Amino acid sequence: MIIIKKNEVYDKYFGIISLSIGLLVPWSFLPNKIIKEGWGSSMVDLAIMTIITLVIYLAAFKFGAFKNKDKERLKITLAEWEDMESNMDDNIL
Repeated sequence: MIIIKKNEVYDKYFGIISLSIGLLVPWSFLPNKIIKEGWGSSMVDLAIMTIITLVIYLAAFKFGAFKNKDKERLKITLAEWEDMESNMDDNIL
């Protein structure tokens, strides 16, 4: 079951990194927006883009876009593997 725990940790890191990238992208447009539109308009645009990004990620999370579909198959495969190992140990003894 250590493999499943590691897999869950990696899934968590993937979600955090994905969200971080999504939230940092609007900041990359900020310097040019400040030059063209000024501080006020740029901050409003940044806030709007950040809110939209958060809404999209929350909706994706609610609808299961970040669910690991292979987790159940991994559990079944590991259970079968452990069962085979225990049967082999019983046959050897």
